[in-house]
Amino acid sequence: MGFSAGFFAVPINAIIQHRPDPEKKGSVIGAANQLSFVGIAISALLHFVLSTLGFQPPAIFLFGGVMTLAATIYAIILVPDSLLRLLVWILIHSVYRIRIQGRDNIPARGGALFVCNHLSLVDALLLGGSTERYIRFLIYKGYYDRPLIGLFARAAGAIPISSEQRPREMIQSLRAASEAIRNGEVVCIFAEGQMTRIGQLLPFRRGFERIMNGVDAPIIPVHLDGVWGSIFSFERGRYLWKLPKRALHPITVSYGAPLPSTCTAIEVRQAVQELQTEAYKEHGKHIQPLPYAFVKTARRHPFRLAMADGDKRLRFGSALTRALFLARRLETEWDGQEMVGILLSPSPAGAMVNLAALLAGRVPVNLN
Repeated sequence: MGFSAGFFAVPINAIIQHRPDPEKKGSVIGAANQLSFVGIAISALLHFVLSTLGFQPPAIFLFGGVMTLAATIYAIILVPDSLLRLLVWILIHSVYRIRIQGRDNIPARGGALFVCNHLSLVDALLLGGSTERYIRFLIYKGYYDRPLIGLFARAAGAIPISSEQRPREMIQSLRAASEAIRNGEVVCIFAEGQMTRIGQLLPFRRGFERIMNGVDAPIIPVHLDGVWGSIFSFERGRYLWKLPKRALHPITVSYGAPLPSTCTAIEVRQAVQELQTEAYKEHGKHIQPLPYAFVKTARRHPFRLAMADGDKRLRFGSALTRALFLARRLETEWDGQEMVGILLSPSPAGAMVNLAALLAGRVPVNLN
């Protein structure tokens, strides 16, 4: 019971320390302590009454458990989004290993617009699980109207939008987003307007410029890195129906410095691209050097096509055999050289010599 109580008491005390305004924090902490001691006094009185009525300790604990369950149900009805955020956090951290950059760029209070790239079906969940701020997402109306997704979307306060809407409906969606930001809420839009099917950043649409027209709030550029290649992305030509490449897929959520509300789509896209560049530096921790990766692939798929040039086709097994042969033959020619110059056309032969140099521990420098 004490262990379980910690899951209640510790987060509550952390929220009380973190959430209130600095000028009101002392009053909030004092009120919380007063309520705690009132609860302790009531629990002692309730225990006395139940004992007088003949209740045994197991029955008293059961009574307390029923009261706690009732209070939990009431809390879920009162703030259903909190339960949803908890479930999302557990789900996301069970599938992904999330690294967050630029957390300090997220405004602690007040409205803001997050502008993010769109790589997978779970991008909204990844953002929701990476910040304490409650985010209202602009979601494609086709998904919003689906029974199951719509249930969670409405609970999360999502704003439906679609290019297929009538102009009046489109304007109403954009105005709802603007009003939410004016009221101090955080709104997120995936400015590409669709999920990428090639893994690259698509052009940004200008809908968020209309949202921020006349709104005094910052634009926060956001970039998701590493999501492409997970089972929820369109990599390998399909969503979901593929095996994950690894457990706890590593991703990076990057929050950029706040931009003024007057920024254009081109300027915000440039900021997101800069975040993409910084996040890509983390890939070096997970990517094998080229010769290691080539040998590993050749051992797994020796008969898979590796390269072709005109009528010349090489499979991975054959390519690896040729590269090893070349590396041994050229070792004496390259003796004492850290870097070797290669003057060959971009062809399977040129690729083989480059790979041979790498397998021999040399740095190839192509001169053509």
